[in-house]
Amino acid sequence: MAEPSQDWQLEREVLADYRIFRVLRKRGRSPRNGANVDFHSLEMVDWVQVIPITTDGKLLMVDQFRPGAEVNSLEFPAGLIEQGEAPEAAAARELREETGYSAQVLHHIGALYANPAIQSNYLHVVVAEQCVETSEREQDDGEDLHLRIVDPAELPELIAARTINHALVLAAWQLYESWRVQRPASRT
Repeated sequence: MAEPSQDWQLEREVLADYRIFRVLRKRGRSPRNGANVDFHSLEMVDWVQVIPITTDGKLLMVDQFRPGAEVNSLEFPAGLIEQGEAPEAAAARELREETGYSAQVLHHIGALYANPAIQSNYLHVVVAEQCVETSEREQDDGEDLHLRIVDPAELPELIAARTINHALVLAAWQLYESWRVQRPASRT
């Protein structure tokens, strides 16, 4: 994980505190020219995104309503990492809750800043292999998820058609593709 910059000394003020994020004002002095600067940011807990692969090599995705853009979005299962929870444990929980599937093998393949310009959190990407259906889905009241089983060969077409257009899903997929081609042949 990246270390905080030592060049910027910031004073932090909480402007609002909501269930899943806090709005902060950060005041500091530019190390380049000494100007006083105000920034606003969202302090958030880390997230996890799961790339679930079934025993027959298919991908598990969910189609869900996203209230920010007010659109339905085709995505990999994802969610907030709870206090003290490891990314792999959060991935297993989100996979089960959103799809009813469990994985035999989990690989934490990386963490990316979701948007370091205004957010503090990481997006952890976990590959879940050998997924099988094991339970009923456990959706939250604000969720209306529809499971979609996708052949990996379909992803480029779904991306080109903008059926998949969530930036974090695309970043996770790219990270997965890099990891997949770099892993030893004995593990494929």
